[in-house]
Amino acid sequence: MVSLNELLERVDIAFEARPADIVGWVDPNPERSPDDDAYSRVTNPERWRLIGARADAWTHTLTELGLARVDESTNVEWVSERLASNLRGRTDLIVPTTPGALCLVFARLSIEDAPDAGVVVGVGNPAELLVMVPDCGCDACDSGSADALEELDEHIINVVGGTYRRLSRGSKSVTATQNGWHAMGMNSRQVKRMLARPALQGARGWSEQTGPSWLTA
Repeated sequence: MVSLNELLERVDIAFEARPADIVGWVDPNPERSPDDDAYSRVTNPERWRLIGARADAWTHTLTELGLARVDESTNVEWVSERLASNLRGRTDLIVPTTPGALCLVFARLSIEDAPDAGVVVGVGNPAELLVMVPDCGCDACDSGSADALEELDEHIINVVGGTYRRLSRGSKSVTATQNGWHAMGMNSRQVKRMLARPALQGARGWSEQTGPSWLTA
């Protein structure tokens, strides 16, 4: 059984083998005071191919270690029809070999005229949106590649490590990970009561997404 640290080391090795023209960059707005026109400017959309390369490194490593397979024959459905209608690029469904574990979805985005740049990460099938990296590719919102890669990795690790849990009912929801929780339509007391319930034993009327670590395969 591979540890999470070993998995991350292997992802880093695969990531280093990316094409030489796909490189990282420093935060162009360290003072967080961009010019007004930076909000409508994307100076170098091709740089965001780095995020697609990181997703590819995760896919390669998870499949190489036998922790998952890529299902290329399945049309991935999304919980949000609006999101699904806006996705035009390649979409990979990453299916874990651990029984009961949650699937990951990597959908590629084009930024300006750069294909396979940004990545939409989903969990489950039908897929629930986890994160979109970048959520905005403009110059003003760019905080450097290190931040973007960390955000991508964090969401993937939560699913692969089995620490992701989401409970929802109508407009109410709570999402818990190894770093804490966030909720909509609920106060902290209600959230703590819901999270105190064993996994897959939520209150009546609530749906739940959770699963074991992929690393138990």
